[in-house]
Amino acid sequence: MKNMMRIVCAGVACGFLVSVMTASAVGVNAEQHAFTNAPNTAGTVIPDGYEGWIVANQSGGTSVFSTATIHVYGTTITDRIVAKLQNSTIGHDYTNALDQRTNIWLSMRIRPVLNATVPTTAEITNANANAAAVVWFGSDSNVYYYNGGLLQSNSFANVVTNETSWYVVTAHLKYATTNYDLFINSTNDANRVVSDIGFYSVNSTSFTNPVKVIEKSTVDYSYLDYVGAATSTNTALAAQIFMRAYLTAEGVVIEFTTIQEQAAGVVMSVYRADGSLVGTVISQGNNGSYTYRLIDSLAVVGGSYNYSVVDDEGITRQAQVTVGDQFSTLVEMTATSIKLNWKSVPGLRYDIYKAVSLSDGFTKVNADPILASDYTTSCDVPLDNGVTRAFFKIRGLSPNP
Repeated sequence: MKNMMRIVCAGVACGFLVSVMTASAVGVNAEQHAFTNAPNTAGTVIPDGYEGWIVANQSGGTSVFSTATIHVYGTTITDRIVAKLQNSTIGHDYTNALDQRTNIWLSMRIRPVLNATVPTTAEITNANANAAAVVWFGSDSNVYYYNGGLLQSNSFANVVTNETSWYVVTAHLKYATTNYDLFINSTNDANRVVSDIGFYSVNSTSFTNPVKVIEKSTVDYSYLDYVGAATSTNTALAAQIFMRAYLTAEGVVIEFTTIQEQAAGVVMSVYRADGSLVGTVISQGNNGSYTYRLIDSLAVVGGSYNYSVVDDEGITRQAQVTVGDQFSTLVEMTATSIKLNWKSVPGLRYDIYKAVSLSDGFTKVNADPILASDYTTSCDVPLDNGVTRAFFKIRGLSPNP
């Protein structure tokens, strides 16, 4: 009985994806691997390690070079040397240019063996227990995939209908949110099979090691060529990032504000000058501006430090900050009011909250947000009659729209 060709994509081994990228693309870290220098003799066995390809045969299986006719995007390419798979596993190990990245596009051209047999858990975990994506093609023309641990399918207009045509398969792996998008033959919305489906394993946290394609058929052959992986490096997550540091009861806070944040679900990491990690946050996107805070247990009041904010594409923003003794300072208190002074970011807005005691809860003082025009902002806050003390919180908002 024949089985299916399936693709296992993971953070520790990935498989099955597409939108053919080239390594020469501007602003992109990419690798594309084809059998460009393969022997021209059909039936030549693929040696493990050939041109960086990883080959592992199943019992009695073969992976060989073969000539084939490729049909992609309406173009016919004849006499192309491709990988011919039968009951075997093949993949490609990627260089450090893509290691640990968390926003990856993967692509490949596949002429699959179609079957509706569901792969067993053992077959998936033997390929990679921490797989990000597990996808295969059924003989009923459905595209099958796991959404987390739930098996699902999509007929997708019967696009994968036979075993003689080639298909371009693309997956956009988003490790920050542990989900991915799946495309067939194009990366436009019309060719999107499904969006934001959950990783097979939430333990897949970044792209490392090889893409793997597993062929379980002992009767028919699947074909594979043009496996590509890429991640963009030329677009900064935010147009600007402002940073400051100040002492709180919990310790020294490293606070940074993003301006025109482009994407949601992106991991942003803050590093010290020596390369050690302060912590990570997840972006909110939607072209907004957001404030994030992390505790630096090594920083002290009065110290001057260099920090770097690095997104998942390796875009770095650096800033030098001096730790202030406190975020806000009581400047003057009278019988009826308190003047608050705090370190601010020009263009950002702020709200002030007040409580007579910490057990009563805080209420907002100002009717409209306070727009900062300088790096220091002041505000007079009225006190109720008879009040001898009060507690305040100052909350930073997005810039004035």
